[in-house]
Formats: sequence, C-alpha cells, structure tokens
Amino acid sequence: EEITYAELNDALKQGGVHFETVIFNACLMATLEVAMSIMDYADYMVAAESVIWGGLDFTNWLGSIKKNPDASPVKHCEILMKDYMEFLEDYDLLGSISL
Repeated sequence: EEITYAELNDALKQGGVHFETVIFNACLMATLEVAMSIMDYADYMVAAESVIWGGLDFTNWLGSIKKNPDASPVKHCEILMKDYMEFLEDYDLLGSISL
C-alpha cells in the first residue's frame, strides 16, 4: 500500500525515534521528496533510483555490523551499496544507489 510523503513524515514524527540510518528496500526511493520527509528523523538514508527485482541483499552488510559494530554507518552502508551495484552489473543492468 502506498503512503504519501506527508504520511511518512507524520508516522516518523509520531514514532518519536531518531534513526542512525534508514534503508529503503524499494524501487525509486532516492528522491528529494523522500529525503525531505525523513530528514528530521535519520542521520543517513540509503535508497535506490533503480527498479530491480529481489531487493537488497543484507548478508554482507549485517556481517560487517557484527564484525565491527563500532564502524561508522557510512562504512557499513558502503558494503550494502557495493553489493547492490555488483548485482546490477552481474545482470548487465543500469542503476544507482545513494547514501
């Protein structure tokens, strides 16, 4: 089910939680509107512009957090983003993901 940017913002506001990183495992989430909706509730946002099937593979990302929990969120997210881009390359697909 879809929600509006205002509904996303309101839900985060009502939740009263500030996230270190929000990762969108959905297509076409790397927009200014999404970023503006969550900017008061997260330090970082990871989102893809691409449309792919299967979503993100969190295996290496979770392993990096387990192995080095004190590393910066940027370092952990770089692993997730690298895996995503390698997946696209394996299937000769174009796309992008950003932090």
